[in-house]
Amino acid sequence: MKRLATSVVLNKFDPSLYSLHRSAISHKKGCAQSQEDALNKGGSEVVDVPCDGASRDDTITESTTIDNLLQSYSSMRQNVVVKMDIQGYEPYGLLGAESLFTTHNVTMLYMEWAEMKKSLNGEHKVLSTPEYQQLAERTVGKLVLERGYSVYSMDTGNILKWENRKQWANNVFLIHADVKHRFSTTKSFPQPLNSI
Repeated sequence: MKRLATSVVLNKFDPSLYSLHRSAISHKKGCAQSQEDALNKGGSEVVDVPCDGASRDDTITESTTIDNLLQSYSSMRQNVVVKMDIQGYEPYGLLGAESLFTTHNVTMLYMEWAEMKKSLNGEHKVLSTPEYQQLAERTVGKLVLERGYSVYSMDTGNILKWENRKQWANNVFLIHADVKHRFSTTKSFPQPLNSI
């Protein structure tokens, strides 16, 4: 949180355009602890912990759902762009975000896919359980297969096919069909080179 707040100040972001919340995003309320990830310089991993003693340790924070955070913004119904980089826990974040997609116009969603790709391929040290893999496929799959999102590689701009999700780029963005249509009619949306 300190790094994010410092970045916001240094980059002189307009305070009317953002809100910072000291919360870990999850599928339930609780507490989480941030730990440095020795394999990912500058990265961290988050684990669920008991909430007792949370106020004494600045590495422990309350966890909440995106839907709970949205209650603060219930009057806002404009377009929403989501950046979700929570070290492989994106499926849990999406599980707690059902209202986000039904009450807001989520036009784009940026996600780090590297940790989910490791999990889907059985290579993640913690998240390679069948339960997690099913959750990842259910939550992200719902966006792609039911809610009308197309997935693109952040590196190349190429559209990515759902059936090839185990080989997707490490960073992806999902664009809703309505937004893609608006861009394609104005010719300002970068056309993918090919489908992967």
